[in-house]
Amino acid sequence: MRKLFPVILCLIVLPAVALATEDCAECRLGIFDGPDITNSNNYGSIDPFVAKDLYVGIQLPPGETGVTGIEFSITGLIPATDHIQLLSTEGIAPGLLPVGSAPAPADTSAASVGTGGMNAGWGTCVSGGSQMLLHLQVLALQPVVNHVFRIMRKFPTSNPVNFPNDAVFTRCDAPNYTTVKIKKLGCYTANWDGTSQTCPLLSTAVVDKTWSAVKTLYSN
Repeated sequence: MRKLFPVILCLIVLPAVALATEDCAECRLGIFDGPDITNSNNYGSIDPFVAKDLYVGIQLPPGETGVTGIEFSITGLIPATDHIQLLSTEGIAPGLLPVGSAPAPADTSAASVGTGGMNAGWGTCVSGGSQMLLHLQVLALQPVVNHVFRIMRKFPTSNPVNFPNDAVFTRCDAPNYTTVKIKKLGCYTANWDGTSQTCPLLSTAVVDKTWSAVKTLYSN
């Protein structure tokens, strides 16, 4: 259990301490349709009352080698209003320590006082650069069209001083475990109607090959 302590401290226990925090303009946390980060789309189909697999993955630029934790939330997962229910959350890398749950609150404005989102920490570095980190199963409670899931910050964040409005990850740079603000937050469209552009439809294979061409799609 001692291996888990640095991750817990960085993501949960020290929200008021001025830990090292950096921005990463080229880091992106997204939601994808398959487990392969090199060839998965951010769109797909979902049928009512059939469990649907989704994957949360991180795309890192050169120089970023892995993560020890992420803090985020996902919109579109409130059963009463979105008609989608989160069934389960599992780590793809072993040793996941989840705190909280992925669904964002109904109010995701800057002034929100709602609660939602999670910290996903690992006992050791999840190395290897860009990769899928979490496997989610969701259930549609009725037919949906153009249903968008969107990555956002946690509500409230664990450090409202250093990252009040950002999803973040922690680096593998023990003992510092630097917190990094993720500046490209992805989305996923279920049952696209072929015309809506609420969430840009991309394949990660295309993104990796033409990274500079799509930067503006995920810029804040």
